[in-house]
Amino acid sequence: MSALVPPAAGFHGKLPGAGDFVQRRLPAAFVDPWDRAWEASLAGLAERHGDGWRERFLDMPSWRFALASSVCGPLPWVGVVTPSTDRVGRVFPLVIASPSTPDACGWPGLPSTRWFAAVERCLCHGRADGTPAAFDAIVSSLPDARAMSGGWRAPRGGSMHALWWRGDDPHAGTWRAGLPEDIDELRTGAACA
Repeated sequence: MSALVPPAAGFHGKLPGAGDFVQRRLPAAFVDPWDRAWEASLAGLAERHGDGWRERFLDMPSWRFALASSVCGPLPWVGVVTPSTDRVGRVFPLVIASPSTPDACGWPGLPSTRWFAAVERCLCHGRADGTPAAFDAIVSSLPDARAMSGGWRAPRGGSMHALWWRGDDPHAGTWRAGLPEDIDELRTGAACA
């Protein structure tokens, strides 16, 4: 693996045990487009739902995702995102993501459902009582996603470069061109174009 590829899963977002954003082992090439997309999506949610937007966001379920290369930098990524808050109540998604080995079209190979379930448990722990150091230790203990192949590969071609799903079946997921533009679509699980 190239020196440019992070060796392990990293995280970014808000933790209740921190006063602001936390980030470990995710490169700017991932974080910058991720932040821009989620900031715009949160702003749209606030515009549409007024004072109730925070609760609406916090009611969103966790979502598993696979991002082809070019969505968040040159690497393909797999991970899980969940709504979260910081110590003073500001909201933003908390994500754990890992680089994945790309296929010929830049799609990541998906790790097994056991890997995604372990990531979801980490996120639950982080939202419950996670200080940055404790959360980092738990995330650092995750197995390498690249070593836990689930054997699933994305279909080739087309304009969809991101897959979002809940539960163990990526085939039941929502295909997107990239990162979410409308959190309501993920919150409700509505089909995205």
